[in-house]
Amino acid sequence: MQASVKTRNVQDWSALDFAAAGNNPDVARRLADSGATALRHGQPASGSHVIVRAKAPDRDLYAGWSDVAVAASRTSTGLFDVLPRPDANHDPVSSDAAEALLVAARSNAPRSAESVLIRAKSSSSSSRAEAALLLAARSGEDDVVRVLLSHGVPADGRSPDGEPAIVAAARTQHTGIIRLLTAAHGNPGLQDKIGMSALMLAAQTSNNDMLRVLIEAGAPVEQMDKAGRTALWYAAHASFAGGVSLLVQHGANMDRADSAGVSALAVACIAGSTAVTDILIARHIQIDARTKHGDTALLLAAATGRLPIVDKLLAASADKDAQNQFGDTPLIIASRNGDAAVVKRLLAAGADTRIRNLDRATAADVARARSFQNVLSLLQG
Repeated sequence: MQASVKTRNVQDWSALDFAAAGNNPDVARRLADSGATALRHGQPASGSHVIVRAKAPDRDLYAGWSDVAVAASRTSTGLFDVLPRPDANHDPVSSDAAEALLVAARSNAPRSAESVLIRAKSSSSSSRAEAALLLAARSGEDDVVRVLLSHGVPADGRSPDGEPAIVAAARTQHTGIIRLLTAAHGNPGLQDKIGMSALMLAAQTSNNDMLRVLIEAGAPVEQMDKAGRTALWYAAHASFAGGVSLLVQHGANMDRADSAGVSALAVACIAGSTAVTDILIARHIQIDARTKHGDTALLLAAATGRLPIVDKLLAASADKDAQNQFGDTPLIIASRNGDAAVVKRLLAAGADTRIRNLDRATAADVARARSFQNVLSLLQG
C-alpha cells in the first residue's frame, strides 16, 4: 500500500511543504521526485522547527438551529423561498415552526414571523406561539405582536410564571401593544401571580395614556391585588392626581383600604401629595378612616411632617384629637418629632394638650423627654 504524496491537510500544506519547512532537503528531494508539489512557498524563519497544526474551525453561531429558525432570524423573508414545504405528516408545532416563532419575535422580524405562521398554521395555538407573543410584548415589538394576533395567537397568553401578555406590556410601558391586545379581545383585567393588573401598573407609573386606554377597554377599576390595593391606591401613592381623578370618575371606591387598612387618602398623606388630598377631600372621603393600627389621615400627616396636608385636613374638620392604638394624638406625635410648625397648627386648631397616651405621657411630657424646648414652650403657652 502506497501513501499519496499529493495529499494536503486542511491548511493546504503538502508533505513537501512540511519537509521544506523542517529543513529536510533529502526528504524534500525524494518527495519532489515522486511528484509532490509545494503548495506554500513562504518559508518560516531559519532554524524554526515548529509543527504547524490545523486551525480549529470557527464556532457555528447557528449550530443546532433548524433551517426554519435560521430563516426566521432574518428581517427579510428571502431564505423562506428556498426552503422545502413542510411534510404534511410532520408536526411543525412540536419542532421547527414553534421554535422559529420565538426566533422571529426575538429578532423583531414580523415578516419572518408571518412566514413561519403561513408555513405551519397550527402553530398559532402552541405554547411557543404564546411565548413569542409575551416576548414581543415585553420588547415593544408592535409589528410582531400585530402579526401573531392576526394569525390567531391568543391575546390572553401567559408566561410560564403566569404573567399575562397585557401585564407584561404594561410593566414595560408599551401602550401601543396594550391597544393591540385589547383590540384583539384580550381581557384587560388579567392579573399576574401577585394580583397586579395592567391598570394598577398604569396608575403606579402615572401613565395617563395607558390608564385611559385600559379604562376604555373595560378594565375593572375596583380590582384588588393580593395586598388589597386597587388602581386608585397606586395612583394616590404615586401622587398621580390625574389618575386619581379619572379613576374616581369611573367609579373607583375612594374609601376602600388595603389589607393594612391604608386608604387612598392615608397613602396620599404619607406621600405628601396635596393635589391628591385636595381631590379626595373635595369628594367627601371618610376623612377619619383608620388603619389597622388606628391611625387616621391626620395622624399620618402629623407623623410625616406634611404641614400643608395637616392644614387641609384640619380645614376639612378632621378629628384633631384622634388617638391610635398607642394612644398617641397628632399633637403627641408632632411633639415627639420636635415638629414645632405642626404643633403650632394643631394648637391653633384647639388640640387638647391634656390627653395622655398608653404610656401616660402628654405632648409636653414627650417633648420634655427629648429636650425639644421650643415645642415645650409652645405647649406650655
